[in-house]
Amino acid sequence: MTIKLGAALLVFANLAMVLYSVVVLFLLRRTDNLTRLSLAYLFPFFSVMILAFQLPETSITIFGWVFLVPILSHLLLGRLRGLILSLFFMGLTAIVFWLKYHQTPELMQMRSIANMVVLSFCILACSHAYEISRERSELQLLQSAHRDYLTGLTNRMGLNEFFLRESKRAHRENWPLSYLAVDLDYFKQVNDQYGHGVGDETLTHVAKVMKDRLRATDLLARIGGEEFGIFLIKTSANEAHQVAHSLCHAVISKPLKLKDIEVKVSVSIGVAELGPDGDSLQSLMSAADRRLYHAKDHGRNQVVGATSLGAKTSESLDELQTGART
Repeated sequence: MTIKLGAALLVFANLAMVLYSVVVLFLLRRTDNLTRLSLAYLFPFFSVMILAFQLPETSITIFGWVFLVPILSHLLLGRLRGLILSLFFMGLTAIVFWLKYHQTPELMQMRSIANMVVLSFCILACSHAYEISRERSELQLLQSAHRDYLTGLTNRMGLNEFFLRESKRAHRENWPLSYLAVDLDYFKQVNDQYGHGVGDETLTHVAKVMKDRLRATDLLARIGGEEFGIFLIKTSANEAHQVAHSLCHAVISKPLKLKDIEVKVSVSIGVAELGPDGDSLQSLMSAADRRLYHAKDHGRNQVVGATSLGAKTSESLDELQTGART
């Protein structure tokens, strides 16, 4: 009678698990939290496995199902959660095995048990190592999607994410956030005179010069072509003006020196501040771009903000090796 009851319980549990799987499959398309849904599926699934293991009418071969635990756990939950869930249910399996067969000497031989233990931990280690490798590859892919291939700076996508995060912090902490639109002056002339290879080196050089003048908490991004964008956290528009002037001076005073040539360029910068110039990234960039164009139209090599008409650095544009406007 006990055997029949146990078999009926196992059949009922399996049928319930099938129906639950259909429900989870239906919810899969409607949830934003896959980790929580995966955990809600794996825990009862593995619990049914433990139930099957401990029933007297099941044979020893059913314990082979335990090898699914580390594979599914790591696949659906990731490295850390997968490892924790795997160790928990594999430990339960070991306890159930001992309680069920500890009085059966032929099944408790050290060699057989050692084989099972080694195989289980090999599968666990391989699953964990695979997940570590997958996470690293995913991180590298994500980083490459947010990086400019030439300069190694953050690209426009990374700039968007930085703004979303830092604008919320600025509103919450009530501190200023400023944006600089930076464009190289007469950059087309560099490409025309020296070639695109030197032009690429010039972009990389200018990016390094500017990055060295910024704090680790600031963000320098390449928007496209010879245009850069800079976010300065905890920095008002007036303070951003000072930073922008120092960038102008640094760029023009540190030309790119190659074997036979020296490429000297300058930058024009437009300044905008979160709040006074808008609360969206588009409004900040538009305001900074308008002031950047003003700087371009009134001599270049200068900084323009909401209340300034721009001021050139001490070096003259005549010192540059480029001539025509882009």
